Amino acid sequence: MFKSKIFDVLQCFPKEDLKKFGEYLNSPLFNKRKVISDLFRSYKYFHPEYEDKNLTKEKIFAKIFPGKKFNDENFRNLNSILLKYAEEYLAYTNYSRDPLTIKKHLLSEISHRKILT
Repeated sequence: MFKSKIFDVLQCFPKEDLKKFGEYLNSPLFNKRKVISDLFRSYKYFHPEYEDKNLTKEKIFAKIFPGKKFNDENFRNLNSILLKYAEEYLAYTNYSRDPLTIKKHLLSEISHRKILT
């Protein structure tokens, strides 16, 4: 088992958020790298504790890159990208809960693009 900041975030996700975050990652609007979705699916199996003896960097890497030699730098980079997406998902979730915020941003974008002038 290893520690990663992404686990701290994923631990706070109830099952419904895990599902929605998976959908978020599968959307080409938010994520164009299949390997990030694969990494998340590998971690999802260990939810919510992330304290299993089979949760090792090497095993996860082998699962998402079968037959390739473990590369710690590459693995850490992928975890950082996944963490960034998880933080963006949290921001998106917060944003989408407030209809007034959505309208404010819509009006700002309409004004910026000079729509309806």
